[in-house]
Amino acid sequence: MPLHNFLVISGDLNAKLGPDDGKFTYNKETNRNGELLIDFMKEFNLFSSNTSFMKPKGQLWTFEYPKGGRAQLDYLIFRKKWRNSVEDARSYSTFSTVCSDHRVISATLKLSPRVSKHAVTHPMKRIDWKEVSTNSKMSKDFAIQVFNKFQLLSTTDVDTENVEDIYLKLIKSTEEVALATLPKKKRRKN
Repeated sequence: MPLHNFLVISGDLNAKLGPDDGKFTYNKETNRNGELLIDFMKEFNLFSSNTSFMKPKGQLWTFEYPKGGRAQLDYLIFRKKWRNSVEDARSYSTFSTVCSDHRVISATLKLSPRVSKHAVTHPMKRIDWKEVSTNSKMSKDFAIQVFNKFQLLSTTDVDTENVEDIYLKLIKSTEEVALATLPKKKRRKN
C-alpha cells in the first residue's frame, strides 16, 4: 500500500504487549508474538491505538480465557502518520452478543488530510539547458570551465580504489561551474 494511504490493521494477533512496550496495556509482560508485533510496527512505522490511550483496566482487556483469565490480544494498528487523527480507542464488553470470547475494539477517528509538502527541486534542474544546448559558444565555454576546474582537483592518478572519489569530484565541480555560469530558467507567469 502506498505510504500516504490510511491503513488500519485489526484483529486477534495473539500478542501480549507488556508495560515496557505499550504505554497503557492490560498485560504484565510481552510474549513472543508481542515481540514480533513490536518489530513489525517499528519496521513499517505503525502504532497500536488501543495501547495509546489511558483507560480503566476493564476497558483494556480484549480476550477472556475459558477459566476466567483475561488478556489484551486484539489490536487496532495505524500508521504513525495518522496518529493525530486517532482520538480514542477502547474495547467494549459486548462480546457475548457476537458469540465470541473476544471483545469488540473500536477507535474514534477524525481524519485531517493535509496537502503534501512540495519537494525542493535540485539546483541543476533550474538551469535553462535548452538555451545552453542551442548556444554553441556557451556550451563550449562551459565544457572548458568544467575541464579546467577538474584539472585543478585531480592531482592523483586514477586507479581502481579512488575511481568513486574522482567521479564524485567531477560531479561536484560540474555542478559548481554550472550554477555559477549558466543561465537559470525564467519563471513562468500564472
